[in-house]
Amino acid sequence: MADLADKLKAAGIQIKLIKATGQILYKAVGLDGMWVPSDALDAGYAADEMESALKDKKTQLKEGREEPLFALYQKLTVKYPEVSNATVKLTSRQIVSAGKNGLLLQISDGNGNLAKMMANKSQIETTPDGEVMLQIGNDFSYDLVYDDGTHGTIRGARLIEKIEEENQTTPLQVTLSADQIKAMSVRGVTISLPQDGIERLFIPEKYVVRDVAAGRCAVYLYPNHQYSYVPTGDEHKRLSVNGEKLGSLLGVTIKQTSEGSSLSRRIAAVERRMGIENAKHLGAMLLGMTDQNLYTAGDYDTVIRNLRKNQIDLASEIAEMQEKKKGFATAAKNLQLCKTYRSVWLEYTGLPLNQKTEFYAAHSQELQAYHSAAAKLEKEGVDQPVEPEKVITLAEGVEQRIEELKVQMEEVDKQEEKIAQEQRTVVQIQNCESNRRDSEIAVM
Repeated sequence: MADLADKLKAAGIQIKLIKATGQILYKAVGLDGMWVPSDALDAGYAADEMESALKDKKTQLKEGREEPLFALYQKLTVKYPEVSNATVKLTSRQIVSAGKNGLLLQISDGNGNLAKMMANKSQIETTPDGEVMLQIGNDFSYDLVYDDGTHGTIRGARLIEKIEEENQTTPLQVTLSADQIKAMSVRGVTISLPQDGIERLFIPEKYVVRDVAAGRCAVYLYPNHQYSYVPTGDEHKRLSVNGEKLGSLLGVTIKQTSEGSSLSRRIAAVERRMGIENAKHLGAMLLGMTDQNLYTAGDYDTVIRNLRKNQIDLASEIAEMQEKKKGFATAAKNLQLCKTYRSVWLEYTGLPLNQKTEFYAAHSQELQAYHSAAAKLEKEGVDQPVEPEKVITLAEGVEQRIEELKVQMEEVDKQEEKIAQEQRTVVQIQNCESNRRDSEIAVM
């Protein structure tokens, strides 16, 4: 039981045994701090069930087979591997506070939303010169908590990228040779290193640098970023390599060959296609301006203001829905507690006064749980006969609405970014036109 208590405490759950009744109480740190008796939970949470299993050293499986408890424990216990395979430096941008159990971090999720993350002290290293390092597992999922109390997760590989981007980590620039480039397009460069087991590895365009005049193509690689690639051979599963290792492979295998002229032509062809794509984009943008009666950079200000007002309205509705969801969750829990202990409460209220003290001493936890839950329901104007399942259904409906609003918010954000980019383009065009006219006047 002591071992169980330690394991639960590490998971954020406290337990205590009431000797008078033999009942176990549970309290989840992340909830409202209320002690919940074991008989409000599944039968497996009761003390007598646990003691029976421990004394007999056997457990009855669903299929009807019996197996020694210790053997079953060994079989079902997860043997966690070492999940840390990358170390990144933390700065004041990430560290919110420090405690005896680790660090509280603030990071951005995959969509750029700020969230808090707890880094256990076992994940933290401090170098002799005072730098704070965080050990991260690429394929591990880390729990995030947003300011509104909702939870999310982020993959280790993505977490590494976000931290290095926020800290403006200097990437490694590696010049590619022609035989390392499998394909080039306006979207990026595909690298092939078959001698190192890499059939193809794609680098997005924003990390590619082309020098048309010199006929060179280079890529930026971040040391701890994980780059997914298709391996050579019959293996269909994708693998990954970090930027430091990939840079080493590319640097070692660079060979000066006579294929420079061929590579120059390929780079120039991509640049020409990018020019065509830019011209198409500019034409579509100008057509959209005509449809919306936008003629100058200043005309975009009204559109941007309206979009930001829409963002504020959506954010307010999302916050309102999240509060409503919390209320439904609390109501469902209190309804379940009242449903579980109503019979005990009714029995207590029906007893003569001289018997109530003894009854209360034996059932204090159940009576307190019922009284607290009933008081909260009354305060919120919720009737006890309401079934908890109905409230849970309402909460699910609110959750669906929140997801719809978040999708709308993403669309408005994208639209604002598009409009802002178009405004910058129009400003650039207007400045060029103004400079041209000034030059003509000066010549005249």
